[in-house]
Amino acid sequence: MVYDEGNRVVLLFSGDTNIYADTWTWNGQTWIELNPSHSPSARSGAGFVYDTARGQAVLFGGLSDGQALNDTWIWDGNDWTELLPSVSPSPRNEVCMVYDAAHGNVVLFGGCVPNKPRDVTLINETWLWDGDNWTQANPADSPQARMDAAMAYNAAAQNVVLFGGASTSLPLNDTWTWDGANWTEQQVSASPGERSFAQMVHIDSNQPVVLLGGLNVTTPLSDMWLWNGSDWMQFLITSPATYYDGLAYDSARDALVLYATAGWPVRLSGGLSDSIPVSQTWTLSTS
Repeated sequence: MVYDEGNRVVLLFSGDTNIYADTWTWNGQTWIELNPSHSPSARSGAGFVYDTARGQAVLFGGLSDGQALNDTWIWDGNDWTELLPSVSPSPRNEVCMVYDAAHGNVVLFGGCVPNKPRDVTLINETWLWDGDNWTQANPADSPQARMDAAMAYNAAAQNVVLFGGASTSLPLNDTWTWDGANWTEQQVSASPGERSFAQMVHIDSNQPVVLLGGLNVTTPLSDMWLWNGSDWMQFLITSPATYYDGLAYDSARDALVLYATAGWPVRLSGGLSDSIPVSQTWTLSTS
């Protein structure tokens, strides 16, 4: 889910590995399903971001029927178009993507490739999208390989901030920044706890980056944190305890918009757990 600045609506591509491939917009009061002539296939774990320089949303990769993808699509406000760049990242899902306004490109980090039966290969590559092609960056330092990290652009510091995600065994709680050429791990005095699937978004240059919730192994989290460019501070507002969410800052209505699709896990037989499907829209005024 992203905020479409050109059309002043929140844009959601409702992906699922086998089921959903629908496109929706939120106008501040209601969701409206669109019927574009073309569309990406049903998928989960795709990267999705609004490219401000080119006025279009960019979707990359994901997982479809057990197969990782590496296709690139753009949304122009009316229809989806698949692009055919000469260079692309390898197929992957559970990536994080953000538009880096200071350098005018989209930054993609991490992700995974599924293995059978229930294993993944994690990735720690950094890729840049300039509107025509993908270029792999070669930073001197980099976060460890991970999937489902949270990433946002920090307008005040003019850099990208990344938090947490999942390693092969446990969720993470490290904080990194990207300056357009290199990653730097931040040494903080306070930090959100370990988590994957957290949602993070910047509001504007006068306000901190906001992080909401996520999943600590099997526990959905409901806390809210602010990143001021050098440290974390917990904000005393409780967010919904959900995950597999979409979060966007709706600048036209000055509000955070959270769309949730999974709630508290329920215990199944044999010690397995699953989530409770939900379809909830939450808003928080930032005024």
